[in-house]
Amino acid sequence: MQKNVTEWLDRTAERFPDKAAIVDEWEMLSFREYRQKALAIAAELISSGVGPREPVVVYMEKSAKVLASFMGIAYSGNFYSPIDEEMPASRANKILEIFQPKIVITTAELKEQFAAFGYSGKYLIYENIQPSEENEDIVRSVAEKILDTDLLYVLFTSGSTGMPKGVWIQHLAVIDYIDWVVQELGV
Repeated sequence: MQKNVTEWLDRTAERFPDKAAIVDEWEMLSFREYRQKALAIAAELISSGVGPREPVVVYMEKSAKVLASFMGIAYSGNFYSPIDEEMPASRANKILEIFQPKIVITTAELKEQFAAFGYSGKYLIYENIQPSEENEDIVRSVAEKILDTDLLYVLFTSGSTGMPKGVWIQHLAVIDYIDWVVQELGV
């Protein structure tokens, strides 16, 4: 039985290392590159003393970078919430108040914009994170402890009151959904 979503990337990167995993208007990541970047992000989070099972915010425009960040957070045993760079400041501030992230992953270009929300915690700058051979060893001991009942991400909805409300999603929910899609659609 699958324990967490990172196992899919591990298996796929082993089977199809050079096939395109993510393509956006700026870059293409093969499954190997996607996994290597995610492991590098996880190693940075672990080395920064974040986690396991702590909240991490991702503040970037929609791109391959965001997906690599999400998977890196999963490998580190933490959970994430995206904050869109177009989100109104009042909503972003409320999410930060509720979520209380230990660290924010963003780009150098967007760091100042995010700091305007009043966040004073740690940052990981995406483009400064470089894959290395040691990352797998750093991440392995943490990744082995991730359970299917651990949180994977939190999405904030506006709710009927206009106040952001977090919807908490576990690894198991994503695993079950993907298993269902594969079975129903014959993928």
